[in-house]
Amino acid sequence: MRAPLVILTLVAALTTPGIAHAELAAGAKARLDAGLEHYNAGRYEAAIAEFEAAYAIDPDPQLLFAWAQAERLAKRCSAAVPRYRKYLESKPSTDAVTLATNGISLCEASAKPASVEPCANERSVPWYKDPVGGAVVAGVVGIGVSIGFFVASSGNRDRADTAQTSAQFEAYLDRATTQRRIGVTFLVVGAGLVGGGIGYHFWSKRGQARGPVVGTTGSSLYVAGEF
Repeated sequence: MRAPLVILTLVAALTTPGIAHAELAAGAKARLDAGLEHYNAGRYEAAIAEFEAAYAIDPDPQLLFAWAQAERLAKRCSAAVPRYRKYLESKPSTDAVTLATNGISLCEASAKPASVEPCANERSVPWYKDPVGGAVVAGVVGIGVSIGFFVASSGNRDRADTAQTSAQFEAYLDRATTQRRIGVTFLVVGAGLVGGGIGYHFWSKRGQARGPVVGTTGSSLYVAGEF
């Protein structure tokens, strides 16, 4: 019986095709040796050509695993997945099935869009329509209204000083006092909205620290992000 051609080790599967080729035909063995040399040097396109040539000489199903690995690492998953599946059709060992399935999973993961469509409530909106921006705008408007009432109050206070009768004096003074109170109210509310909006903006930005990102380059695992 032919000796197994695949070294079923997860580390080997992720870093080299792991093919033992003692039983391959001489021509296929030479092409496989050349392919492995290219593969280990990261020249995946050249490795693919050699693995394909080796398979043409000696179509042993287990050569398909090395070929599929090179296709995947060359970012040619559309070619790698069929190779993995054809390899699985040869009914390899349980460990080999796990490794080939892992390769297919990595290809499927890489095919997913790099960016995720934001949810409806996360879509970009004009700043003035954002709740925080709206609060700031309302606060500025409130401060503007308060200034208007202060100006009106000052005018009525001046009129009170030039009133010809006590009734006119009291009327102007009451009106000035009322306008000033309204102005103070608008000023306090407006300032609160502006300050609260700006404060919330900086607080929310500070709280948006990114969590760790875990990924694979095909030959290694990485973790990155702000912790």
